[in-house]
Amino acid sequence: MSHDLTGQTALITGAGSGIGAAMAQGFAAAGARVLVTDKDGAAAQSVARDIGALSCPLDVTRESDWAAATAMAKAELGGLSILVCNAGAPVGGSVEDLDLAAWRHAFAVNADGAFLGIRSALPLLRDSAKASIIAVSSIAAVAARGDMAAYGASKSALLSLVKSVALHCAHHGWNIRANAILPAYVDTPMLDAIAPRMDRLELLKALSKHIPARRIAKTQDVVEAALYLASPASGFMTGTEMRLDGGLSAG
Repeated sequence: MSHDLTGQTALITGAGSGIGAAMAQGFAAAGARVLVTDKDGAAAQSVARDIGALSCPLDVTRESDWAAATAMAKAELGGLSILVCNAGAPVGGSVEDLDLAAWRHAFAVNADGAFLGIRSALPLLRDSAKASIIAVSSIAAVAARGDMAAYGASKSALLSLVKSVALHCAHHGWNIRANAILPAYVDTPMLDAIAPRMDRLELLKALSKHIPARRIAKTQDVVEAALYLASPASGFMTGTEMRLDGGLSAG
């Protein structure tokens, strides 16, 4: 890995599979001690076992789960220097297709979950010599789609939250940076929900046509971005957004 996280401690949400699992593996390989969390506690435990990390179940929409997770980070890791808010809900549908329950679910996971997590983790992050908050938003936060009303709006709320947190920490003189990664399509099992009856290779080919770089992102692309934001190499970056979209939002 190109970024050394030796001595760092990280809590990663939604790390039982996909991008989160890849991040947990990447952070551990870079030297960080990792707490793998996921609503699916068994999945989190499996990932943690493979990389020699800790795990705990965490439903990001529940304050009590966040209290337990941060208490574990303090007791078992000795604190927290990196918080990765990765858990997300891929809720599709236009403003007419969505019902209120689906709209609220998107915001509960994508926005409220990060709000609860950051608020719960801030006391530990403040105690760290330097700390980084990384949120996985989406390019949908800045490049709207007619069929992703709740997803885009909730990811936009997450992006705004990250910027507010960055300013809040800076104004208080705390050495805590907050940044967001905005991926376009990423090659994970979550893609199957887009077109469940479509052959996967055909789906990847179809999605790639929308990306100027002519491919969709790999999980490692997101991992490398997160490693950069967690490392001293990005020490002057806070309140920013990394558009990991292969040029999709450039034109």
